[in-house]
Amino acid sequence: MKMKNYTLWTTLMLLLVPMALLSQHKWEATIFLGGANYQGDLVPTLHPYPDETNFAAGLSARYFLGKEWALRLGATYGQLSGTDQNFTNTDFTVKRQISFKTEIIESSLLFEWEPFGKRRYPGFNQFKALISPYVFVGGGVAISNPE
Repeated sequence: MKMKNYTLWTTLMLLLVPMALLSQHKWEATIFLGGANYQGDLVPTLHPYPDETNFAAGLSARYFLGKEWALRLGATYGQLSGTDQNFTNTDFTVKRQISFKTEIIESSLLFEWEPFGKRRYPGFNQFKALISPYVFVGGGVAISNPE
């Protein structure tokens, strides 16, 4: 019985939290989970090599200064790797024998301008679906230590 209550409350929270966030029109938050790939001279194909796909995750928060202006703070973590062992030419992999693995941590602060923002958000808690490009400028820092 305890497990059923836990599952019910968890499901309700996951369904209701997004609705509660709609009332907070000044803030927006995102979370992502996915994969990260290295694309360079240790990849034998034009597309990312599936065996070298590693974990990646990130968080960001956006504060709306108005309907057209916003500040966005983000942080991302990912792992990258590559090796000569991915190539089928054994002469090449035996001679060079290069591989690497690294963790990357990135953080950024951006200032955004969305020229059509007033049309997308015509009133309090109102939203119009339309294509709305935006421009951003800011800075970021990335830290890695390849081995």
